[in-house]
Amino acid sequence: MNLEEGSPLHKMIQTATNPGGIVKDNSILRMLENSLNDGVLYRFNAAEEANADTEQMINALYAYWTAVKEVFKAAWGLPPKKSRLMHGAGIISMGLIMDAISDRYRDRPYPTAAQFATDLMGLKEFCRWTAGFWDFGPGLQRKWNEVQNTSKDIEVLTNYLMIQYKSKVWSAPVVAVDSAEKGTSGANRRSRVVAKK
Repeated sequence: MNLEEGSPLHKMIQTATNPGGIVKDNSILRMLENSLNDGVLYRFNAAEEANADTEQMINALYAYWTAVKEVFKAAWGLPPKKSRLMHGAGIISMGLIMDAISDRYRDRPYPTAAQFATDLMGLKEFCRWTAGFWDFGPGLQRKWNEVQNTSKDIEVLTNYLMIQYKSKVWSAPVVAVDSAEKGTSGANRRSRVVAKK
């Protein structure tokens, strides 16, 4: 994901060989681990590592993070101090949203980038990645940058996003592939290019 030019996270993951990356590799690893254990990536996993369908895993990840990049343009690509989307709490919680969206589209291996983007649009108004206050409930308003990369804060953020997703988007009609392709066409074109590689 870090080295492929078509990746939405191209050169953005901080590693020993890419110290200038803005997303900590541990955050990406935790996001992947969660999905491999009980999310969309689990569908392509296998008892024996050699039999795992890594190409489908990569395609699903590219489709989702391409959609995140498109829906949350203003918060994408900024340092974590300026955007909680690129922060550990944002990456991990949004990874769990990826799995929830994929579960809604469980009749297919994984949603297209356009389908992911359509569902993410339903969450956009509730997200405070770069400014404002998160409204986690009575007495639980938090300034956007007060969300920390701790288990407690990740859980609070994830629960909040999941509640909004389940109440605002989950019961809506599932977007057909054809109609999804007409909207967010840029994200979908990139997803198809990745799928062909």
